[in-house]
Amino acid sequence: RAAAPRAPAAQAAELPADRLQIATCGSQWTVLAMEGAATPRALAQHCAHDYLLSACGEHVASGDKDGQLRLWCARSGRLLARLAVGGASLCALELAACGYAVLGDSSGMIKLVQVDAMLRGEVRGVSFRAHEGKSTCTSSRGVAPSIVSGGTDGAVRRWDLRALLRTAYNQQAP
Repeated sequence: RAAAPRAPAAQAAELPADRLQIATCGSQWTVLAMEGAATPRALAQHCAHDYLLSACGEHVASGDKDGQLRLWCARSGRLLARLAVGGASLCALELAACGYAVLGDSSGMIKLVQVDAMLRGEVRGVSFRAHEGKSTCTSSRGVAPSIVSGGTDGAVRRWDLRALLRTAYNQQAP
């Protein structure tokens, strides 16, 4: 007797990371199996109900106008952590390979939130004023280790990630 086919969600949980791709669109993400040169196969689809979405590795981050950041398991769609990141609306979100969620908000601030700390229920990171008006876009894909931000003030700026973190942690010393 032939075994029953396994459910796609179970296959997504067992797939090695190098054969997994996360595709985001709007407030949804799809877990894809990358099988050689063949067309990717959709294994699972999840919805965050937020308007900002970013994926990196095993996680998907989502954000909303109420200043809430959520971290999801990309494979299962399970909510892993939720964090209120201030009174301003989130306008930009990137889940960066450097281990930070990079957020831009409606008050011109850029916030770097440590993903590992968030998973432990802790709030760790740094925030700084980047723009007059809204911080509307962020990227950490440029010259490493740096972050690029853009705002409604018309400016595009590059920030040295190491210098920002060093300054923030020096200011926290007792």
